[in-house]
Amino acid sequence: MRNRDGMTMSQRFVHSINRDEENKPEGDYYKTPRQGTTRLLAVEKIEGPCWDCACGDGAIARVLEETGLTVYSSDLFDRGYGHTGVDFLTTKVRPKAKTIITNPPFDIGKEFCNRALWLPGVEKVCFIQRLLVLEAKSHLPYFSRGLARVWVFMGRVNICRAGEVEKWDRDGKGGGGMVAFAWFVWEKGYEGKPVLGWI
Repeated sequence: MRNRDGMTMSQRFVHSINRDEENKPEGDYYKTPRQGTTRLLAVEKIEGPCWDCACGDGAIARVLEETGLTVYSSDLFDRGYGHTGVDFLTTKVRPKAKTIITNPPFDIGKEFCNRALWLPGVEKVCFIQRLLVLEAKSHLPYFSRGLARVWVFMGRVNICRAGEVEKWDRDGKGGGGMVAFAWFVWEKGYEGKPVLGWI
């Protein structure tokens, strides 16, 4: 079945996750579907206050707030939610946060991780990222410094360009994505090997 643009649903999905520069959304923005956050909350205790430092349109923050958590939301770009124009990597603004939880820009995920792990007062860092980052040698320093758990999505989630996620996740259940994602959870002071789990 083809849409008005002449592409099949599969072609549209591949187009939505293509990493080429022509297709890349501004700010490397890929929206987290609701179930991406609810699955984490089912297995991980999140303590506030929290900071979603790449909040986008509030997809993660809104779910956290529904549970009663206090969330400071910021983003470099204005997507209609939170404090905008805030560059997490350079900002001097340091809201009180016990947990940093976000979907960081893929291309600078390491830099986000390094910044988050050194912020005073932060005890836990939760990032949703592609599972393939486990293969990158350049990520090893971050995986050997307090990485406590890796929660791999079963059935996968559809993390696509903003707008595409609604087309592929209308009922909020998702499933069938072509790219594997996981939540990576760091804890200050954690020693030992990370635990692998499935959600």
